[in-house]
Amino acid sequence: MNKKYCEEIIGKIVFFIIGLYVLIKIFIPIIYPASLASGLYDKYEVYKRILDKSNAYIETIMDYNDFEEDKKELISIIFKYLTDIDISDPRTYLTSQIPMFQLIDITSLISKESGPVVVVPNVAQQDVENESDSENEQNNNNSTNNSVNNSAQDDKTQQNNNSDSPLKVKLGNIKPIKKMKLDPKKPLVLIYHTHTTENYNPQNRTNEDYTTDPNKGVCRLGEEIKNELQNVYGIATIHDTTVHDLPKREGAYAKSRPTVQKYVKQYSSLKIIIDLHRDGNVNINKTTAIISNERYARVMFVVGTNNKNHSKSELMAKKINDVFESLYPNFSRGLMFKKGIYNQDVSSKIILLEVGSDGNSLEEALRSAKVIGRVIAQCLN
Repeated sequence: MNKKYCEEIIGKIVFFIIGLYVLIKIFIPIIYPASLASGLYDKYEVYKRILDKSNAYIETIMDYNDFEEDKKELISIIFKYLTDIDISDPRTYLTSQIPMFQLIDITSLISKESGPVVVVPNVAQQDVENESDSENEQNNNNSTNNSVNNSAQDDKTQQNNNSDSPLKVKLGNIKPIKKMKLDPKKPLVLIYHTHTTENYNPQNRTNEDYTTDPNKGVCRLGEEIKNELQNVYGIATIHDTTVHDLPKREGAYAKSRPTVQKYVKQYSSLKIIIDLHRDGNVNINKTTAIISNERYARVMFVVGTNNKNHSKSELMAKKINDVFESLYPNFSRGLMFKKGIYNQDVSSKIILLEVGSDGNSLEEALRSAKVIGRVIAQCLN
């Protein structure tokens, strides 16, 4: 009898301990979430998103859907707030259960799961042919005739803030690119940055994910792409380095909107408009490619599904992505669709291009400038 009584007591004690542990795991993160002690922004995001979901008018006034790229899903934010686990960061799965793991850097262990993508180009890097003088003369004559015949149409296009005629891309047999005759008065490509201060930070140094130095980060990359297009392919290119994400990133798309509108109105000659970014918080193996034993930063297109030109923006990104696949298979990470506008309603010629992530180096991104330049030249030839 006493033995049975003792077993019941032990069972109740075990049940009590398990129940207490469960209650602690549920309520301690609410009372004192460790990671949010130094991250009040996430707490602000929780309340903001709850308000957004409960009142569409508030969401409209705050321009949350329209102009914020770094939107976080409400469920994942609440989950992190309650459990101290970031779904996008596998390390938090362990550190939430074993606090000592916070002292161990397991990034290298995680990154060994898969390596960078190996890309075998279908084209030589510098396959550029200079046009002969006769070809230039013929092209100039053709341009003159076309300008006379289409002057009225061009004027109408100017008044309509640039025609959104689709980009025509011919793939078929890949031939060397013919260098165009540079015409700065009629730029074909515009490069600008909504998040101008985005930087490459492979060493994960503190406070170096962003920079105001134009010789670093996406600004430096934009200048490299511009030089590649103009010097190698004769494609007139504008690179605008206006800073839109200071003093804070929120609302950057509202700030960059007048910038891109200005160029769209001024230059009807523009064929491709690139909002140049780098990705963030992505496994470096997913954003890195190997070409001839050298590391490159891979590209990805972002298409906003809330803009009126959604279908045209998707078509534009898909055409350029197809050229990437034709010339450099698997160099592109493809198209990502997000709820937002990203100013793509201004013109269907706007593409949001992510080159690498914060984990890539600037050197890897600059190597990719040659690939990007070759692809754009193929699109415009």
